[in-house]
Order: sequence, then C-alpha cells, then structure tokens
Amino acid sequence: MQVTSDLPDTDLDRVQALIARYPDDPIVKAGAVSTTLDDRRADAKMPGDRLLFDADTFNRLVRRLDARGWQVIARAASDLSVSMALGAFEHAVRSNPDRTAERRHRINDLRAVADDDLPRLKALNVVSAMAPAAAADRDGPDAQDMASTARRIALARAPLAFGSGWPSAALDPMAALAASTGATAAGNDDVAQISLKSAIDAYTAAGAWASFDEQRKGILAPGMLADIVVLSRDIFAKSAAPTELPGTRVDVTIFDGKVVYRRSEHATN
Repeated sequence: MQVTSDLPDTDLDRVQALIARYPDDPIVKAGAVSTTLDDRRADAKMPGDRLLFDADTFNRLVRRLDARGWQVIARAASDLSVSMALGAFEHAVRSNPDRTAERRHRINDLRAVADDDLPRLKALNVVSAMAPAAAADRDGPDAQDMASTARRIALARAPLAFGSGWPSAALDPMAALAASTGATAAGNDDVAQISLKSAIDAYTAAGAWASFDEQRKGILAPGMLADIVVLSRDIFAKSAAPTELPGTRVDVTIFDGKVVYRRSEHATN
C-alpha cells in the first residue's frame, strides 16, 4: 500500500484486514506499508527535493504503523528525507517498546545519506534499498555517487539491498551488476566502489531478508525456491574483467524449479 499522507484508523483497519488475508506467500503477500517523503523521481535530475511531510506528521504516521507490527517503507531520495525517515523510525522504537514483531523498516530509492546518519542506519536495522542501474542510465558522476554511497553504507555494516529501479531503469541484471560495482562498458572500472560478490548478495540474499523471505529465497540451498539464472560466462573467473559484465548473457532462467527461458531458443539474443 502506498501512503502519501497521514491515515485515519479506519484506513489502517482496512490495511490490517488485507495483511490478515495475505500474510505470507512467495508471490503475493502483504505486511508492508510504503510512504513517500519527497517528490524526486529515481530517474530525474533535480537540484533539490520537496518534502511531502512535516516531521511531526510523519513521526505520528510511522509510530501508528509500527505499533501494529507492520513493516514501514519510506521512499526517501535525498539525505534530508533519509534523515527524516530515520528520525521517525527512532520515534517509533521509543514509542512502541512492547512491539514483538521484528523491525525491518526500509528506505527505498536511497541515493544519498549524511555521514552522521550511517550509524543510525545500523543501530535501527533499517534496510537501505538502492537502484544503481537507474543512476547508471544517466551520466558518470551520478553512477559514481551511487556506488560511493553504497560502499559507505556497506562499510557501516548497515543492511543494504539492491533492486533494478524498473521502470526507470532496464530489467537487465548484468547491467545492474555493472552499475553496482562502478564498472561500465565505457571502461570506468576504476571507480568501482563495491565488490561483485557484495553486489550480488545485495540483489539476492539481502533483498530476500528485506522482505522477510530469507527462509525460502535469496540463496542456493536445499529446500529453497529454485529461482536461478545460468550465465554465459563465469563472472568470478580471474580472467573476467569488470567491463565484461554488460556483455554477459543469461543462457537459462529457472523459476520455481521450472525452465522458463533458454537463450538458445531465441536466436536474436
């Protein structure tokens, strides 16, 4: 559910009914409420961001959502809106000491974070969800800034998850990995800020953890959902150059244990 203003209790009761109806499923599930803090689109270059909430209103909303045991997702692109989100999460922790559900609140579309807020991300166990490929679709400095921010969050040992950023960026996993590591087809691998393994973990295991799905997906292990891709080359080979990532192709896609795509059957690919 996407929320852009405070909600009356009657609306929250309706959300509660939806969560009870769809509590946990690999495909369709409820339990998270998404809010938007600023009006910056992930694919837009803007000199500043207009906050859509004042701090008191947002604190009250997050406190009420948190009290019901829900996961709160705050869309916050700028360091100012990220700081406001963290303040609201801290307020919820203080206000709801009896909450029993584990908190895995999340900040989506994060693009910048102040140095003083890095320890708060870790202390609050807040997931920083980023879309590196959306920045890579624009000019070099944007991609470098995104990679640098991801590395700072990783070094702070705060939860970090990556996504494609679709529809503002292509649903190409290899382009996304290249953007995450700072390696591009233009040869800018010297600005790489995060390791390939860390980037893959952020797209897989960390994403599963962020959605409370780590018991069934995110890693290759017995008993987990068989959602797998087979690539055209070993991207971890010592001879593999970072700039080769965008040219790597998906040979086979397996979804829920079933082969749903073979590149050999699509001659144009």
